[in-house]
This record gives sequence, C-alpha cells and structure tokens, in this order.
Amino acid sequence: MEIIVEGLPEKEAQGYVVLINDIMREFEIRRSIEKVFFYGDTENFVFIASIRIKKVLEPLRIEDVAIYNPEKEMLSVEDEFYVPKILSLLWSLSKEGVEQEDRTEIKIPVDLYNKVKGEVVYYPTDDLKKNVQEAINRVLPEAARIKYILSAEKTITVASSENAISEDSKKLAQKYHERD
Repeated sequence: MEIIVEGLPEKEAQGYVVLINDIMREFEIRRSIEKVFFYGDTENFVFIASIRIKKVLEPLRIEDVAIYNPEKEMLSVEDEFYVPKILSLLWSLSKEGVEQEDRTEIKIPVDLYNKVKGEVVYYPTDDLKKNVQEAINRVLPEAARIKYILSAEKTITVASSENAISEDSKKLAQKYHERD
C-alpha cells in the first residue's frame, strides 16, 4: 500500500502517513488497498482523501461457499457467516423442504438447490468499500463535516471542510479521484 500526502509541511505529512497506516491496519484493509492519496490545505481547511482498491472482488455464489450432497439433500456451508444469507434466499423461494439441521447444515431438495446454486449470497467488495469509507472518515479531521464524495468501482474520494466546499476543491478532488 502506497501512501502519498501532499499540501502539508513534512512533519505533518509524516504524521498523516503514520495515522493512515494505523487506521488501515485497524480496519484490516491494508492488503486490499493499492494507493492512498491525502491532500491537506490547512489555510482553507480543505482535506481530500482518495483510496484506490487493488482489485474488485468477485461476488460469492452459493456453490462458492457451500458443498451440496445430493444423496442426503444436504448443503454444508463452509463458514456460518453465509448461513443467514443462504437461508434468507432459500426461504424467499420456498420454505417447503428447507430445514436448518445445525449451524452449517441445511437440508434442501435437489431441484431447489439446482435452481439457486448460482445465486449470489455475498458481495465482498461492498463490505470493503464500507470499510474504506469508514477509514476515510477516521483519517479526515473531525471538524471537517461537510463532505463531497466521489465513488467508482475501484476508487473512493472524499473532500471535506468545515465550510462549503468550493468548485476548485471539487475539481481538485476529481483530479485525485482520477489520479494514477
């Protein structure tokens, strides 16, 4: 993860590098982040944080997170995190023949399994983006409550200030958002 801090004196910039590293570690997203740009203008009290995600993670389908045994009509879910999501999906289609045997085992008829095995049960990128957004909020000064947010598939950028965000600041945020 590369961190680039601009617009601040060297000592403050180094402090932000440490802060950003600590926050990314706390949210356990360091490995998923390619680059962090941080810009600070203390004179006008405008701060911009732009985070680029390394790669967009593929959505997980039932067949990705569970193994089905057709003889027993039993779906074994690898991680109980996915069980509520799978049950919700199954019950939205049919409650008939669907029974949770234990924490990670679900009895399900073969025809229903064949119908839903390709259904998405989890979007990991959505959670990653939520964590990135929360991390950005922690990096930006608390008094900078007015925000201008840009979001794309792999980049989230937030300009913040205690005052209305000027058009120049919005343009600068856009440049950071599109920057390599």
